[in-house]
Amino acid sequence: GDNFRQRGEEQCDDGNRSNNDDCLNSCNRARCGDGYVNRFSEDCDLGVDRNSDEPNAECRTDCSDRRCGDGVVDEGESCDDGNNEDDDDCPANCGVDP
Repeated sequence: GDNFRQRGEEQCDDGNRSNNDDCLNSCNRARCGDGYVNRFSEDCDLGVDRNSDEPNAECRTDCSDRRCGDGVVDEGESCDDGNNEDDDDCPANCGVDP
């Protein structure tokens, strides 16, 4: 955390005490699954063993929030084909009544 990267010992060193940016306090680069939400690139991050693409999971394996159009049929959706197109088999609202 001294703002100087020690070659061979640290992946990064941004000199701050935040785990919510691109460099963790451990001087490792932030990544999806590390258990910290990178405010620049993630919606959520519960850790590698808790992020899941299973239906109704709180956080997806790519560290995005569950949503219509993510390709996973969650509770309340009748379909989810991974896009927001209305002219295919699944409407853009994932078959959810307005």
